[in-house]
Amino acid sequence: MAGKPLFDAPSGFFEDWDKDRAEENLALERLGAPGSGITQLFKSRSGGRNRLYKVLSPQFRGQLLYESILRKEFEIGFSLTHPGICAYYAFSPLEGYGNAIELEWIEGCTLREWLEQKPSRALRVAVLDELLDALAYMHRKQIIHRDLKPENIMITYQGNHVKIIDFGFSDSDTHAVNKGAAGTRAYAAPELLDGKGADERSDIWSVGAIMEELVPGWSSVAKRCKAEDPAKRYDSVPALQKALARRRRLWVIPMLMLILLVLGLAIWFRTYSDTDLDALVREAEEAISSTISLSE
Repeated sequence: MAGKPLFDAPSGFFEDWDKDRAEENLALERLGAPGSGITQLFKSRSGGRNRLYKVLSPQFRGQLLYESILRKEFEIGFSLTHPGICAYYAFSPLEGYGNAIELEWIEGCTLREWLEQKPSRALRVAVLDELLDALAYMHRKQIIHRDLKPENIMITYQGNHVKIIDFGFSDSDTHAVNKGAAGTRAYAAPELLDGKGADERSDIWSVGAIMEELVPGWSSVAKRCKAEDPAKRYDSVPALQKALARRRRLWVIPMLMLILLVLGLAIWFRTYSDTDLDALVREAEEAISSTISLSE
């Protein structure tokens, strides 16, 4: 069966898409350096919009295990509809490449590349909030990503919005393949690397590792996320979100006290000195407003 796609019979919602695409002349651009990876990515500029296609590398096409893993990734990705998650559109044979997943093309860069641009703390916190929102949605759908890392999180050029990508290692209760060891060592929970049972706390471990780079000041929260024993981690994304909300409130109180002290000194100097400190007062008032907005 080598070389022959296993899933080449259109059915259900795939049928019309296959027929339409067969009439197109897709211009494919290979992405990434050639290598021995299991999958390959291609960008297409046909059909009036950009698309991304994911196919198996030639040496893996037609092999039952790898074809099943590719199909599993599509089924998991297609079941997720969230602005913070890359959209999966269709699964069908692509002439010359075997079975292909058609995905949303994301105009942006990886979180790794984005961090190299030295974004502000406010932007970093906003990105973390979006990441957690998307992850909470995924977990409600009983799906574990199992390979969260900066390279699998895209940040859009327009608006700095999060898009989680690559569900090749993801898992759900409804699938029976590709349940062994997974992840990238620096960002994978110990149980994932050992091939033991994983749950949403495994993704939370990965979030802790990402937080250490994204918002370094929240090390105590990240440390709990990365507890060796899963029972000592936050047991869900909402629990982690609540912990972060509490930390923000604790951070705001001393900041407000400091700003109020600066305001008091400014008022005192303006009352008892000829020095004009109106600019300092305005800056302090703006800082109070900014601090309150960050705590919300």
